[in-house]
Amino acid sequence: MKMIIKITLLVIAILIILKIIQIFLQFIIQVNPMVYPKFETHDIVYLDASPFSYSKLNFIDESGVKKSIANIMIPWTAEVFMFGNELSQVVDLNINKVTNVYWSNTKGTLGFLYGMDYPHVRYPGLLLENGEILICQQDEKLSTNLNYPIQVLDDTRIVINIGRYPDNYLSFYDMENCLEESVYYDGKAERGFAISSNGWLAINEELEGDLVLNVYDEQHQLVFTDNEVDDYYFIDWSKDGSMMIYRVGKSKSEDQLYSYDFKTNEQKIIGDHIYHASFSPDDKKLIIEREGFQLYFLDLRSLEESYVIEGSSPNWKP
Repeated sequence: MKMIIKITLLVIAILIILKIIQIFLQFIIQVNPMVYPKFETHDIVYLDASPFSYSKLNFIDESGVKKSIANIMIPWTAEVFMFGNELSQVVDLNINKVTNVYWSNTKGTLGFLYGMDYPHVRYPGLLLENGEILICQQDEKLSTNLNYPIQVLDDTRIVINIGRYPDNYLSFYDMENCLEESVYYDGKAERGFAISSNGWLAINEELEGDLVLNVYDEQHQLVFTDNEVDDYYFIDWSKDGSMMIYRVGKSKSEDQLYSYDFKTNEQKIIGDHIYHASFSPDDKKLIIEREGFQLYFLDLRSLEESYVIEGSSPNWKP
């Protein structure tokens, strides 16, 4: 009996201490998201290679010279449970890890995904040129899988894969007003996707029980299918919308990066073990991420590579 009382008192003491810490943090931490130091965006953005580096965006120019760094701070309010008791509004600065970055189709707006290491859920945010950050944590529905990208349309709007698998769908979302506008595409069990500059949609989805890569034109007509595609892979479009690259993970084989040219209908393998890639503005080369967080420039004509810097998830500005 005495042991039960001691345990109960210990639990109560822990809850009180956590509540005090919560109140203290709410006073000392800026509630609004922020970016520091003041930064200037450059051609290529990528994430720091260190697994312990949270929310650090690095910028280099087209020659590979490092130019600036932006650290994103997003105070997080989450529901935490201990011994069956809910501790709401607990702020934790260590769970706002940015995992992917995406340039907007226009201007210099950056989209990103952030969240906890576990569960594998990510929330979208927009970093504007003036340093303002748009997030919508109050919208409980606005979340996506760790491996699913977003598409940044302009300074306020994105396309995001939301909903519970397999009933998820692609949606237009207004990040300024935190409102879902309309359904962009609703097929079956959508996964990774990419939208070209001319409005073509490349998407990994189920077709007759199998995962395939489908491409639909601006009239929503199917123009390409690759049924060799497995789950969790990367897709990107050339800036002019004529070529697509995508990573194929086949069972018992290494990951390979494919390209498909819609002008010539030519498909070819660019290389192995390339995990992320992004086209240059002139579509003549890629910046790629290889094993071990190594970034390279890859010439699409010669397929020659040149080392750039350590990093991950590179994205090249239009």
